[in-house]
Amino acid sequence: WRREDPAFVAEVARVKNMNTMTKGVKGKEIPFPEFSEKYLGARVFPHMQNVVDMIEGEEPGWLHPAMTYSKGEKDLIIANMPPEHAKTTSVTINYVTYRIAMNPNIRILVVSKTQSMAKKMLFAIKTRLTHPRYADMIRQYGPVGGFDKDSEAWNQDMIYVSGNIRDSGEKDPTVQALGIRGQIYGARADLIFLMTLLTVLMLTTSISRLTGSRAK
Repeated sequence: WRREDPAFVAEVARVKNMNTMTKGVKGKEIPFPEFSEKYLGARVFPHMQNVVDMIEGEEPGWLHPAMTYSKGEKDLIIANMPPEHAKTTSVTINYVTYRIAMNPNIRILVVSKTQSMAKKMLFAIKTRLTHPRYADMIRQYGPVGGFDKDSEAWNQDMIYVSGNIRDSGEKDPTVQALGIRGQIYGARADLIFLMTLLTVLMLTTSISRLTGSRAK
């Protein structure tokens, strides 16, 4: 459908041809809630801001009496919430997009029960980095031609953002989508998201395997 809709094709070309950004120049660093609402059209609700707070090394900013918070290791956060509480959209998709916009050299692993589930999350991230709906964000934070311009890889299971803005020289992708049984050993990542791992055994196995991933 992307190729068959002339209006869509034209709008994509317009976004990619924006020339207001140059390598090394980026938009202002702003907090995630402001970024999400301004550029992604999504409000960050307090219970999800709690998760972001912990990822960023802070204490949860809001605790309902029904919530339980136990402080543990700074680099290992477990958030247990019921279905349909915006976990995937707010954190695994929108927050990942935010972190890429703030630091295009970041390396992220998205791990789910199956790789097909992780690929769906990566697809949503790619959409936010390329779709005309998010043109304002792309114009403010992306390089000339867009995040995928001359990318080393931009496919179903991994993406490297454009070399015009990613200059770390790291071999690992910007975002990689993996199933829990996928190849994790040896990967280097700054952030790792383990999503929808339904059993304690799967979670503990995942954490054990990821000790070799050199996550920061």
